[in-house]
Amino acid sequence: MIGKRSKPDDIRFDKFLQVLRSFARAALHLNERVFPKMKGKKRIKFVLLTRPDIFDKLNLQNQSARASDNSVVLNWDTTYKHHRQSDLFKLADRFLGRQSGCDFKEGAAWDHYVSKDVLHASVREAGDEVNRSFIEFLRVSWFRPRDIIRSLHICQSQDSCEEYVTREGFERSFKWFSDYLYGEVKDFSRFYFSDDTFDLIERFFSEIQRLDIITYENYMDAHTRFIDKIKSGPSNSSLDPKVEDPDEFLQILYSSNIICWRAENEFGSVDDYWAFRERSATQLDPKVGLYQKYAVHYGLRRALRLTSKIVTGVKD
Repeated sequence: MIGKRSKPDDIRFDKFLQVLRSFARAALHLNERVFPKMKGKKRIKFVLLTRPDIFDKLNLQNQSARASDNSVVLNWDTTYKHHRQSDLFKLADRFLGRQSGCDFKEGAAWDHYVSKDVLHASVREAGDEVNRSFIEFLRVSWFRPRDIIRSLHICQSQDSCEEYVTREGFERSFKWFSDYLYGEVKDFSRFYFSDDTFDLIERFFSEIQRLDIITYENYMDAHTRFIDKIKSGPSNSSLDPKVEDPDEFLQILYSSNIICWRAENEFGSVDDYWAFRERSATQLDPKVGLYQKYAVHYGLRRALRLTSKIVTGVKD
C-alpha cells in the first residue's frame, strides 16, 4: 500500500511527479504481469492510496478506464433537504451514540446531544419540529466525516457545550472551524507548494477583501497586484510558477475547495460548482470554469478575514 500526499521541499514538482509515475507504473506492472503468475491460493496486490488530483497527474496508460474499473472514490455528498437520510449524518449520529455508551435509535443521539436551535433562526421554518442542526455543520465542511467529527470535538471544548451543543457554543467555535479548514487546505497544498509559498496565499486574499463580487476580470486584476507586490519584496524567492500563472493558481484554489465557480442555469438561477462535489471516478480533478464568477467557502471566511459578500455556503 503506497500513499503520498506531500512533496519534499527540496525536490522540484516535475521531478517528484516523475518519481510518482514510476512508482505507480511499477505497481501496475507487478499487479498485472508478475503477481498473477505466482503460485498459491493468496493473491498479492499493490494498492495505491492517493488523492484523486494526484492520481490525475500520473498520466498512466488507459488512466480513465483504470480509475473507473479499479478505484473507489469516496463520495459523502448529500443535500440539506435530505441530509438526515445521508450516510454522513448516520455516521455522525452513531459516533455520538457510541461515545455515550447508550442505545439510541437512528437519529436520536444527534437529537439528544445537538440542539435544534444550532440551526440559525433565519433558515428555520416555522412549525418545523425536526432537528435540522446538521445543516450548520455541513456549511462549515467539505462534506467529509472527519470535518463533521472535528467540528463536534471543537464544539465540545466550549464551556456552553458541556452537556449538548448549543447555538452559542457553535457560534463561539466558528474561528476554530475556520482554522481547521485552513489547515486542511495547507495539507492539500503541500503537494504543490512549499510552506513558504503557501503563506503567500493568505496575502493574495488580502487583495480581494474589499470586493463585493469576484469576477474573472477582478480576479485577474487582484492577481496582477499580488504578483507585483511579491516580486518587489523579500518574498520573491518563495514565488512558485504555479502561483505566478493566474489560471493555474485559480485551478489550485478550486481543487483545494477554497473557491467555487458560479454560472447561471437555464432556469435563471445560479449554480455553484465545488470540486469536492464534481469529483468522480471519471473526473478525478474537476476543472475550474474560466471567465465566470467565484465565491470563497463560507467556512474559510474567518481564517482569510473576508467579508460575507464574497463567501458562500455549499447549496443544494
